[in-house]
Amino acid sequence: MEYTLGVKEIKGEVPIGKPEDVIALLAEHRDLERELMLVIHLDSNLDAHGIQIAAIGSKTSCCFDVSDVFREAIVRRSDAIILVHNHPREKKVVPTRDDILCTKEVLDVSKAARIPLLDHIVVGKNNWISFCLEGVIFPKNAVYVLQLGQFFLKRGHKKRIKNMLRMVDRMGGGFVLRRKNP
Repeated sequence: MEYTLGVKEIKGEVPIGKPEDVIALLAEHRDLERELMLVIHLDSNLDAHGIQIAAIGSKTSCCFDVSDVFREAIVRRSDAIILVHNHPREKKVVPTRDDILCTKEVLDVSKAARIPLLDHIVVGKNNWISFCLEGVIFPKNAVYVLQLGQFFLKRGHKKRIKNMLRMVDRMGGGFVLRRKNP
């Protein structure tokens, strides 16, 4: 499959509430021979309205310019973005040091541009990793946070939910961690 830099428009409403929604949206990009850096552009309802190919890499790496990501996000008037890239040769995905550093760089720019980075998902042949679920980044968007809370609750991750609520409270998100009195 041949890829070129640019944005593919998404017709209709495609709600993104959790990482699995992103994986389903990008099913056609699953079995690639080279690394791609994709950016999903979201509106205020967390509906995807575009998929940007920000960079095309080699079999083992992919370099991209953060300014390209945000230039497109500003032009498209995106209310939030999600980064996605693949590790085509890995059966079990483990984020590299470069993956984490790139994510932190995009996160810093997202704060300055006021276009939240909700997640960075790395996809392998057999699995994927969400930086948000792993606690590398934490979105400030309340809808995504609540849906992540439901995701954790279904899987019995009570400690992660408590940590998530504490982080939101520290960031001024208005959530307060309280215990119910019996």
